[in-house]
Amino acid sequence: MRNRRKIVAIDLWNTILTSRWKSLVLPNSREPIWDVQAALGHKVLKQGEQLTVEPCEDFRRFCLTERIPDTKAFLEAAGRAFNCKPTPESLRVFESILRAEAGNIARFEDVNWTLREIIARGYIPVVISNIWIFVIARIFEMNGLGEFFPPEQRILSCEVGYRKPDPRIYLEMFRRFKVTPDQCYMFGDDPEYDAIASHKLGVKAGLIDRTGEHALAHLPEGIEYLHSFHEIINVLDKEERQAA
Repeated sequence: MRNRRKIVAIDLWNTILTSRWKSLVLPNSREPIWDVQAALGHKVLKQGEQLTVEPCEDFRRFCLTERIPDTKAFLEAAGRAFNCKPTPESLRVFESILRAEAGNIARFEDVNWTLREIIARGYIPVVISNIWIFVIARIFEMNGLGEFFPPEQRILSCEVGYRKPDPRIYLEMFRRFKVTPDQCYMFGDDPEYDAIASHKLGVKAGLIDRTGEHALAHLPEGIEYLHSFHEIINVLDKEERQAA
C-alpha cells in the first residue's frame, strides 16, 4: 500500500538554496532586507564610524509580503509605510543590493537528485518560502528550479500576502491542493517557521539542519531531524514501509 501522503512541501533558503551574498551597506549583515532598511534610513544607528540598523520585523514583513515588482514604486511604498523619504541614492543602493543578491544564489548539490526522486515516487513537490518578489525570476527561471516547481507549486509570501510561521501560508497549501494536513510533509531549516509551525497543524514535519546549528534544539515529538536534504528520501521510505 502506498503512503497516503501526497505533498512534499519544502522551504527554499538554506534548504534548497544558499546565498553567498555579502552586505553592501552594513558590516557583517547576512540579510539584504536590513541593507534596504538602512538605505531607506529607517531606524538607522551609528556606532562610531559604522552604520547599523535596529532590525525592524515590520519592515521585513513588508518586504516579504508586498507584491510590487517595480523597484522605485516598492521603495516609495516602503517610505510611506515607515515614514521615510526615498532618494535617488537610496534607489541606486536598493537596486545594487538586488543585483548582488541575484548574482550570489547557489543550489545545494543534493537538491536535484532528491527532487527527481520525490517526483518519481508520485509526490507533488511544493515550495513554501518567505521571499520578496525581486528574486523569483532568477530562482525559478534563470536558476532552473521551475523544472521542479511550476507556478502552481509555489506558495510564496510575496504572492499570498503572509509569511511563515503564519498558519495561513500552510492553509493555502491545503486549499490549493485539496488535501488534509496528514496528507502533507514539510521540510525546512527553521525549527519554528518550518518544522513546529507546520507540525502544529498536523503536517508531518522535518527539520533539515545542514550545519548542526540546531542539534540541541528541543523539537516536539514527531518532528524528524535530518542532516541533509537527501535524507528526505529516508523519511519517505520509512513511512511507506509503515503504511505497507
